[in-house]
Amino acid sequence: MKLPKPNGPFPVGFTDIQVGNGNVNFVARLYYPCLESKTADPGYGPWFPDPEYYKAYGYYMRMPEWMSSAMFWGLFRDIRIHAVEDAPPIKNGEARKKCILFSHGLGGIRTTYSTLCTMFASKGHLVAAIEHNDRSASMTKVNGNIVKYDHSMSTYEARNQQLIRRREEIILLKDVILEKVKDRAVLHSSVFKQLASPNTRFIAMGHSFGAATVFSLGDHVDAGVCLDPWTFPLGTIDQPFPKPALTVIMENFTWPENTENILKLMSRNGRENTITLPNADHMDVSDVSVVMPTLLKWVTASNRRAAKVQPEETIKAVSEMIESFIESVEAAD
Repeated sequence: MKLPKPNGPFPVGFTDIQVGNGNVNFVARLYYPCLESKTADPGYGPWFPDPEYYKAYGYYMRMPEWMSSAMFWGLFRDIRIHAVEDAPPIKNGEARKKCILFSHGLGGIRTTYSTLCTMFASKGHLVAAIEHNDRSASMTKVNGNIVKYDHSMSTYEARNQQLIRRREEIILLKDVILEKVKDRAVLHSSVFKQLASPNTRFIAMGHSFGAATVFSLGDHVDAGVCLDPWTFPLGTIDQPFPKPALTVIMENFTWPENTENILKLMSRNGRENTITLPNADHMDVSDVSVVMPTLLKWVTASNRRAAKVQPEETIKAVSEMIESFIESVEAAD
């Protein structure tokens, strides 16, 4: 099985990097426009980073390791993304557009939103999907050490500390991409040299907790895209997001307090940049809704209504909204 094919003009490559400065350490996946493969089978990469991750979503779902390893290995081992590992990037200037810094939601990993990320890479953008090392990822693996999701971190104080850590990680990742930090990453620097420059404009994009992370980055990015924000980790909202922003809300993930916070954060951008998708569910922008919709319905049955829109349709609609927003940001430059 392959995830939905991106619809941009460029083929997509990907590479995983590890970033660390002693105090902040994490991994990320870069998706980028690449040169056309000369072979009939370009060798699309696996959805899961390595076999250890077959247990990842099981940690988040409180499943025994033996069960999650067997079940998710059976479900996911043959899933491929439309991207080629370590493919050579396109030449400097052919597509250099924005750099998108993508932050996942609770229980996500760096590949959870591969469909969206490959779509934007196929349009010519460099996309850096971080795997947060704050115990909000279902699992991460840094320097060979596995860090699991922590179910005890549910209070505002704990979530806010995670938010602060996430913000630090995104800022460091941006500095690495700009090569302000020379010795903190194991990476293919040619990707950065071809697709980023001192003039690169950065768009922070995130889902759920990742969207809250975007709202915390106003001073460090040029624009923000917030997909179904979960605002609880932000606490009291005192100031609107100071940069151009687009927020997309899934109708089946709304409650008054969260909506009120979103409108406060988006007050500088106007109501036309806060869009609600009817009949859409919270996870519909992720790959999870595509590859295991039945299991997702079972896991989340207590707090969701059945969506009437297919996840692939939601992802396509959202990507088109975001691309239009990016174009508007480019036009304003």
